[in-house]
Amino acid sequence: GSPLDGGVASKGPANKSKKKKGGDSAFEIDRQQAALNGGEGSASPGDKIFGFDEQSEEEDDDEAISALTQRQRLALTLKNWCMDEKNVDIVLRENGVSPLLQMSKAPAEDVKVRKYTAQAFFHLSEKSRFRKQLIDEGSTGALLRLASSLASANTQTNNRLLKEHLGSGNFPRNIAAAICNLTLCEGGEAKMVNDGAV
Repeated sequence: GSPLDGGVASKGPANKSKKKKGGDSAFEIDRQQAALNGGEGSASPGDKIFGFDEQSEEEDDDEAISALTQRQRLALTLKNWCMDEKNVDIVLRENGVSPLLQMSKAPAEDVKVRKYTAQAFFHLSEKSRFRKQLIDEGSTGALLRLASSLASANTQTNNRLLKEHLGSGNFPRNIAAAICNLTLCEGGEAKMVNDGAV
């Protein structure tokens, strides 16, 4: 079956990369080098913003994964597949951006869906040759919707758990990094502006 059917939280056949760990240099970027790269090929250190991947034992715990809803499993599967460039062609060919766009509309209370979706968009945005397609399919608006949950978390002072999950940590950094990565796509500026990036 399709790897995007949401039935299994697959890590994908080509996903052998290690997760990045956050650090003080999370948003370093050399724009001059990015310009020289021309936005082609695999992302190099000067061609992307470094984001963060959540470090969570849940993702590797079979019992925890079995407790996920179908939507949460789909979000986790897509996130795992998007981590490796060899899988991204499959994700895009199978119209994998469409469910990510839909999952960006998940209620703020569905923290797992929002976190996995933000991670998926970040990993997709790392690969420079896919950025134009991401922008054209509406990823900017999806990222802005995910960011809106941060405001919700900060205003719902009585919901301490929601605020802890969405108002701090790697979730906002992944959103910001993905948006910054998309801004490196030459020719995508007008679409991003129209979708509300400015």
